[in-house]
Amino acid sequence: MSTAITASAPSARISRAVRRQVPRSRGGPGVLYFSIILGLTLFFSLSYVWLRMQRIELAYKLSQNRQHEQELDEENRRLLYSLARLKDPNRLEEIARKDLAMRPPLPGQIVILEDPAK
Repeated sequence: MSTAITASAPSARISRAVRRQVPRSRGGPGVLYFSIILGLTLFFSLSYVWLRMQRIELAYKLSQNRQHEQELDEENRRLLYSLARLKDPNRLEEIARKDLAMRPPLPGQIVILEDPAK
């Protein structure tokens, strides 16, 4: 009886070792296709969300730039108005007479120069 037990013990070890080495199929090609489709769906979903966030961020920056442009246009209008006011001939004449004590030239103070190239 002990011989029968010893003879069956090595074959049991071999069958277990063979079973461990044989790769098990885990659902066949259906699981592979499902995994690929799931991965692609996840990839495209995350890409869509990322693109939407980029679009929102760009729209926000565009809005800020438009507001800044309007502010610069308003400042440009104010500066042009100020420049026109400062260059007004009546204002310049008043400053020349009051602040600089200037007066119109007398008839003898006007000298007309001839162009020597003619």
